[in-house]
Amino acid sequence: MYKLKLTQEAQADYDWLEKCKGKNSPLMSRLNRLLRELQEHPKVGIGKPEPLKGNLSGLWSRRIDEKHRLVYEIQDSEAVVFAISMRDHYTKL
Repeated sequence: MYKLKLTQEAQADYDWLEKCKGKNSPLMSRLNRLLRELQEHPKVGIGKPEPLKGNLSGLWSRRIDEKHRLVYEIQDSEAVVFAISMRDHYTKL
């Protein structure tokens, strides 16, 4: 099992989405499911997980919805997944 860590930016994104969309919204339910799934198997599952390319090489992405992506880094050697961003579509990276 992987340990999930959120960067400050990812935590701010999470808080913003929760505030704007509502704690019990379908978007937050999906996001929370994605975050739980990252701890079990970060490379497969819902949200179409895929390795990113180009200047984002080394990072992975999953779809939260049409607009928002969960971007994360997997450190297999330490069994840690770092959530980097959860808001928008790579515009802040």
